[in-house]
Amino acid sequence: MSLTLPPHVEDRIRHWIANGRYASVAEALEAAVHLLDAHDRRARLTAAIAVADAQIARGEGVELTPALWEEIGRAADAAEREGRPLNTDVCP
Repeated sequence: MSLTLPPHVEDRIRHWIANGRYASVAEALEAAVHLLDAHDRRARLTAAIAVADAQIARGEGVELTPALWEEIGRAADAAEREGRPLNTDVCP
């Protein structure tokens, strides 16, 4: 992959490398991608929480009982065994 970065971005990356924060351009860009992924995950979780809050306000909430928690665990285990992708936003 070839990238053309704005001069101010190149300057920041060079500064970080010169100061030892990152060992290479690739390492700095990998950190940036990691932060963007974290930002996207936070945005998805914030949206999901807003939906849940609205459902609770409408009386649509479901109590998280030990039995329901076990059912959720069994469903996740089955999905994993079957090779279905798990939602990484809810996995530790």
